[in-house]
Amino acid sequence: MSRLRSNYANNVFDATLGWSKLITEKKLLSGIPDHALEIARLAAQARGEKGWLFTLQYPSYSSVLLYCDTKELREELYWAFNTRASDQGPNSGKWDNTLVMDEILALRYELAKILGFRTYFEKSLSKRMVQSPKKVFNFLMNLSIQIRSSEYKEFLEIQNFSKKNSSCISLNPWDIAYYREKQKQYLFSIKNEELCCYFPEKTVLHGMFSVVNRIYGITIKERSNVETWHSDVRFFDIFDGEDRWMGGFYLDMYLRDDKREGAWMDELVGKMYRNDTISQKPIAYLTCNFNCSEKQKSSCLLTHHDVMTLFHEFGHVLHHIMTRIDIPEISGVNGVPWDALELPSQLMEKFCWDPDVLQLISMHYRTKEPLPGYIINNLLKTKTYQSSSYLLRQVIYGLFDLRIHHEYIPGEKRSALKIFNEVIKQVSTCHLSMDWDRFPNSFLHAFSDDYSAGYYSYLWADMLASNVWCRFQELGILNSKIGKLFLNDILALGGTIDLKKCLVKFCTQTMTVEPMLKYYGIPVSVDHSMPI
Repeated sequence: MSRLRSNYANNVFDATLGWSKLITEKKLLSGIPDHALEIARLAAQARGEKGWLFTLQYPSYSSVLLYCDTKELREELYWAFNTRASDQGPNSGKWDNTLVMDEILALRYELAKILGFRTYFEKSLSKRMVQSPKKVFNFLMNLSIQIRSSEYKEFLEIQNFSKKNSSCISLNPWDIAYYREKQKQYLFSIKNEELCCYFPEKTVLHGMFSVVNRIYGITIKERSNVETWHSDVRFFDIFDGEDRWMGGFYLDMYLRDDKREGAWMDELVGKMYRNDTISQKPIAYLTCNFNCSEKQKSSCLLTHHDVMTLFHEFGHVLHHIMTRIDIPEISGVNGVPWDALELPSQLMEKFCWDPDVLQLISMHYRTKEPLPGYIINNLLKTKTYQSSSYLLRQVIYGLFDLRIHHEYIPGEKRSALKIFNEVIKQVSTCHLSMDWDRFPNSFLHAFSDDYSAGYYSYLWADMLASNVWCRFQELGILNSKIGKLFLNDILALGGTIDLKKCLVKFCTQTMTVEPMLKYYGIPVSVDHSMPI
């Protein structure tokens, strides 16, 4: 199983790096922001080419899907990206994960049986807050019922906008993100290229550290002369309110050709008591893949989405570093029910949508002016824009992950792709897909990392975080009293507590999906509030 998980991930990695597109006619790149074009130009230059080089690494890929006016180029990149590691696409069969997926599912089923479980999904739930596959299924289906009508309305809005403004007769999958971005700019006058100017990396980091200082009373300082694996990597120490060293983290922010895609936190060591009177302090890695050229690293500009990603992963870092438990197996992020592990990170994301926090983390990199109030107001309106589509997509991924791990029958010819398409038809009102689409072949969460048979955890933890966020809002989100209560009663206690009881006590009420739906601006049906 370990070997196959590694093979799956390597196939996705190789397929991602194994395709690129060199564009020599600039007119084909109409609509793509200047900073993204400059990065593509430098990428081509690094390979000894003239023009603009685009790859399937997400920052490069998304710059085309979101902004490029040339429909054919969007289609080509979408096709290459969504057929990675499969029997389709430009490298069909070269790094195909189809049989790897089948073997992984078969071995997981066998493992579950050896350990006395009916299915691998049941085994997975043995260490989670939710103990029943039926409860997970009901949670996801309940969300889909709440969301579907809003998702359909959002799709019609995009469809009508594309017809009215671009005479687009029918939408294809590679059109959706493009017209969403166009409509967002039209409705809210938000352009990422202009917004980026207010989020220089140094200002964002300083502001983020100021936020946690005000909430938790901690201080973060950069330490130089620490050995790292790359010149981009930095190291930061974290001190508590009495200036005692709590631990530290490495920060690796930028995209590189030989680097795993995405963003994540991982631990180097956990907190541990030792008999030699020197206690081992926790050290973490915070890794992102922000698109920034060598020339831009001294003043790297982040999108608001990048800022949210940084806050998210920093939430995991705090969870690991601020622990009071010195037994590694239940310290920091360890021993915490996996479906609650995203709670601290998703809580941190929500700070990025608060007006006071936006003032703390923003400043124009040239004029040094703060983010104007009218831009903040427009940005806040985008929080709920097309949110139903995002949430329903997460429901689809969660149901797919549940079904392949709970309905597996040895010897039955029922591929992961077939189940994925069944879930889409069951849940989505307007999902567009192509016969050659092979999403399961590159779905790392389900086949290659610890979220396999537990992808629903992202939505479950978001529900928990939304309930906690309501409590913060009641008393003031930068209020140190509520912050330290959360830190001391939940964040710092690792896997030593009954998390459900502690959360109910902290929130002073039973938790439901209602706060999450309200946070995303989705109408709530009283019949489906569903307490956990």
